Amino acid sequence: MGTAMLHLLPKRMHRVQDKDQHKLSFTFNDIKHCFVGCSFGLKDISERYNAVLKRLLHGLPYVASFVDDIVIFSNSLVEHAQHVQTVIHKLTSVNLILNPEKCHFARRCVYLFGYCVSAEGRALDPRKVTNVAKWPTPRTGKDIQCFLGAAHFFGEHIPCYSNLSHPLNQLRNTGDVQDLWTSEHDQAFENIKAAMEEAPVLSPPDLRHPFCVATDASKNGIGAVLHQVINARYHYIGFMARSLTKAEPNYSTTKRELLAIVCERSFRGSAHFKIRKWTRTFQVPGMY
Repeated sequence: MGTAMLHLLPKRMHRVQDKDQHKLSFTFNDIKHCFVGCSFGLKDISERYNAVLKRLLHGLPYVASFVDDIVIFSNSLVEHAQHVQTVIHKLTSVNLILNPEKCHFARRCVYLFGYCVSAEGRALDPRKVTNVAKWPTPRTGKDIQCFLGAAHFFGEHIPCYSNLSHPLNQLRNTGDVQDLWTSEHDQAFENIKAAMEEAPVLSPPDLRHPFCVATDASKNGIGAVLHQVINARYHYIGFMARSLTKAEPNYSTTKRELLAIVCERSFRGSAHFKIRKWTRTFQVPGMY
């Protein structure tokens, strides 16, 4: 198997045709200037980049693109070489140039948008996790918001995320939290970092095997995990968790558990599945 990561040269993509450069003109010190390339702040540029690449690469099922990043995935090296050649030919036909310093070919995995993507599935980029592991203890509510924002981005990989983050969520809108910070908050902070370091790989779904959804609820949140058991091994497809609203903690235990089943539907879709639930704190089967 092989994967290629192509990166388009920004200078080439940012060029503006001579006939359109006047549209980007401005006056400074009584002198009129105009951009010869796309400047930051033009709201339609990303959309146009995507549209151009989607149209150019249409009909190639082994290609995925986002703005100036292109990923090619193949089942063999011979096939991979053919796929890469086809894509490069299409890019060259419209004068789009690749940045060789950022291109990678015949890789078993690629780093993309904070993830490490391979044939096994999608894992957290260890470089991003290292940055979070070194995160200093929050001193203000703004610090907590920044930390939880980074953690929430990878929440699909973190079991029980709503329960783990609940103590910190209570302080996120506070100013100085140093006087309010307790061992409970410190433990929650460390638990989230540890959960990210130990986050499981999320496997692509295998439609040949049945799906299973494990759900549970606590007084603080609800959670679910979509997984498959293949050859006596658990393959995790995705985790879902959210905090309870102001009224939902008043629900009975049974009603909160039913709420978890209803909410997980949004990330399960319409596939047939089996439900598995616990009456104690949410646990992930096969992990604890």
